[in-house]
Amino acid sequence: MKKTIQFLVGLIAALLLFNTCRTKELAQPQQLLPESAEALTIDSVTNHHEDATYHYEYRTGTSGDYQYNYDVIATDSDRNKLEGNINVEGKYGSGKLIDLKGNEINITTEWIGNRKLIGIDEDGNKYELRVKK
Repeated sequence: MKKTIQFLVGLIAALLLFNTCRTKELAQPQQLLPESAEALTIDSVTNHHEDATYHYEYRTGTSGDYQYNYDVIATDSDRNKLEGNINVEGKYGSGKLIDLKGNEINITTEWIGNRKLIGIDEDGNKYELRVKK
């Protein structure tokens, strides 16, 4: 009788474990990088973290899989100054720059150094970006 109860408990535990593993396999991966910087809002993110000791404005995501938000200063090929905001996940990201006339420019970004990024707009123009302190 004792062995039968142990067998049934083990069988139930194995079925629960199998079902839990199967559920995790079917879960869809979370899309962390929005199509544009405006698509990311604080209300639309479940894990929002702010920390003034780091250069990012805030980060979102789960442990080890974060997306960071930065305010940046940029220069174009003519050395014109621009400002903007970008979202970065890993080495790549996207965001918007605003020129002195108030025009918005969508860019994609890539880290090239500490607090330094390269941005490219839809027309292929390159921008040097630096994360604001």
